[in-house]
Amino acid sequence: MKKLLLALLLLLPLSSFAKEPSRIIDGVVLKVADGDTLTVDADGTKVKVRVYGIHSPEAPRLNPKTGAVSKPGQPYGEESATALRLKTLGRVVRLGLMAVDKCKKAVCVV
Repeated sequence: MKKLLLALLLLLPLSSFAKEPSRIIDGVVLKVADGDTLTVDADGTKVKVRVYGIHSPEAPRLNPKTGAVSKPGQPYGEESATALRLKTLGRVVRLGLMAVDKCKKAVCVV
């Protein structure tokens, strides 16, 4: 019985379990806050986006007036933010909206 169930599970297409984006948005990346958070200009509207499917360490937060660290980051937080910045900053991206999180950020496939 277990072998039959396993065989049936292997035959099911995995794409039938995948969630489809509810909306597609095109825009330009204006800012990278950390390794999984972007600000995108979509037709004149700034959208805060959390990248779907990843979670990166938090980058340190700087006070804009003094330049001092107001909230320490996590190990490799700055490296993850730099990597995302190099790949996306100033580029046109297509966002597949998957959800909106509790902080009102759009969770998107980028």
